[in-house]
Amino acid sequence: MRYDRGVRVAAAMLAFAGCGRFGFAGHSDAPTGRDASAHDDGPARDAPSDTPRDVAGPDAFDQNVACMGFGVCDSFEAGALDTTLWSGNRITVDSTHVHRGMYAAHVKNPALAVGQGMISQLGEDATFTGGTIPTTFYVRAWLYLPTLPAPNNHLELISVESQAASSLGDYTFTYSNNSALYTQEDQQSQLTGVAPPTNMWFCIVMRITRSTTAGSLALTSDVLPATSLNNVITEDNANPLHDVHIGLGYAGTNVVTAQPAMDAWVDDVIVDPNPLTCAD
Repeated sequence: MRYDRGVRVAAAMLAFAGCGRFGFAGHSDAPTGRDASAHDDGPARDAPSDTPRDVAGPDAFDQNVACMGFGVCDSFEAGALDTTLWSGNRITVDSTHVHRGMYAAHVKNPALAVGQGMISQLGEDATFTGGTIPTTFYVRAWLYLPTLPAPNNHLELISVESQAASSLGDYTFTYSNNSALYTQEDQQSQLTGVAPPTNMWFCIVMRITRSTTAGSLALTSDVLPATSLNNVITEDNANPLHDVHIGLGYAGTNVVTAQPAMDAWVDDVIVDPNPLTCAD
């Protein structure tokens, strides 16, 4: 029995019927050529006064300064997607919702029928090319979600996957009433117990320690409880991790309820082997 990027959980966690995520084939618009063949959604909440404003500020954020010293870093202040770094479909850059500066990446997913998958994520593989691949690395992103997934659907916000077998990898999932870390390599998951907020910016920092025997995943956030998944397989010997994706990702077997169209905004993305926080 194998799962494809679903979340396997037992009695205290979310339960999949049968074997979940069969037949998912990845995303064709990613740099590696991959193909994508509970209570209600959380209420809107106003951002507290000490969080960055959800407006375009009077002065453009200096991305060149803010990104100095990081392996991968983008605040999208060029006003257009850097296609030398990112790949992905249904992604634009606009000023509708901005964490800081003038622009953020805007990701759109169409409405999906039951069993229909769709991946709309920023993808990069620079972390895994051009030098020594770090054993441990961090993915930091600020996200803005007007809505959460429909009940019982499982949405990938961060996906770190292998090249040859796109269903192998490590994930941060969100649901209508919860969120989770998951490794498809070991088919293990850990719930946070809390869903992300809607209509406000929130931060996720995902740590991945690569190992074919005893790796770990961890999540920190400004709104979600710190969560970890330890002593798990996070990478496959034959298919090492190869790319990072951030945005809206649905596998067909994770759409068990008709899913309305979704938007997300992504800003201030950093991927680096050194520890990251929401303040970076």
